Amino acid sequence: MDVLLLANANASGVGEDSLRDARDALVAHGVNVEAYATAAPDDFRRALAGAAGRRIALLGGDGSLHTAVNVGFAACEFALLPAGGANNVATSLGIPTELDEAAALAVDGSPRSLDLIDVVRGGVSYYAVEGVSVGFHAVARAHYRSGNSTDVLAALRAAAEAVRHFTGTTVTAVFGGERLRIRVAQLFVANLPLYAFGLEVAPEASPDDGRVELVMNRWSGRTALIPLLVRLRRGTHVESSKTHSWSVDRLTIDPGASPIVADSTNLGRGAAEVSVKAGALKVVAP
Repeated sequence: MDVLLLANANASGVGEDSLRDARDALVAHGVNVEAYATAAPDDFRRALAGAAGRRIALLGGDGSLHTAVNVGFAACEFALLPAGGANNVATSLGIPTELDEAAALAVDGSPRSLDLIDVVRGGVSYYAVEGVSVGFHAVARAHYRSGNSTDVLAALRAAAEAVRHFTGTTVTAVFGGERLRIRVAQLFVANLPLYAFGLEVAPEASPDDGRVELVMNRWSGRTALIPLLVRLRRGTHVESSKTHSWSVDRLTIDPGASPIVADSTNLGRGAAEVSVKAGALKVVAP
């Protein structure tokens, strides 16, 4: 087998040494490896254009897969060598985070067909792997300033800014013949149980059932935001009477005053059409 190894130089755990170690780990399992470090979407696009049917091993965090599917190569066969801060995709799929175990799976494992979330806003389509966010988290993400998604200090600054100014957002969601208009603290459209900084936003979400979990947390005041984040971290928010959820395969969202964030990308404000692209992504997983 021939493997194309792409390392995301922006990921928190990736450097020259880790790229060399990842290449050696793959070679030790009997494959030929061509390795590249990438720092921008154009780097991914150029490297993937030469994949020629090879399995793609991604060294980095969740953002590596986010980028790969959005530069036009969602149909490629990906293996993950987790090296980020959150590793939500790998954790949700049961992919090992230890390098040698992940390399063994990347070489010997079989691909699993997973869904993608197609978010269309303003005529532009974006594929989300993990989920879509509207509300407090999305506002905080819009204030986030860092080269990667796991800078704790940058995250705390963004969250503090959001807490000072966020007063909820009135969301309109249309799905399955229903039209809901609710003032929310947070709304997630989840393809995986985990999202963002390891938040367990939808414990029942499955990435290969052709559906997504729509989870809404009603607005109950600014002082409830930090407790909500704690519950989201633990997955206990689903026990609250202020949390409502539905399983859907498509919906329209008008986010009100909030931006729409797909995975970690801010798509701006304005209504979006959200649909499931069943089985559109292939990832090697147990």
